[in-house]
Amino acid sequence: RGFAQQAALFAQNCPSARCVNGVRQGSCRIVTACPSRNAPHIRGSAVDLNLTSGAYRWMTSNARRFGFCRTVPSETWHWEHNRPEACLCALARLSARRW
Repeated sequence: RGFAQQAALFAQNCPSARCVNGVRQGSCRIVTACPSRNAPHIRGSAVDLNLTSGAYRWMTSNARRFGFCRTVPSETWHWEHNRPEACLCALARLSARRW
């Protein structure tokens, strides 16, 4: 999604919140990232996937072969492409958890 769509989502989901230097201050009805022109979704390097349990198991086993990894521990749907440093950081954060 583009910047305008993310800004609209943020306004819809977080009417009483605001963004300060890219960090959300306040609460949202649905967890929503601050709009940023440098966000991975806007750059085209991230996708949110609504996966069945079988597809999720396949992704956790095979995504790295295709350059994808999870980078946000609390978001099982968020996958980023071609960011090896982010994958390594995520792997370190999740080492005690199961992907």
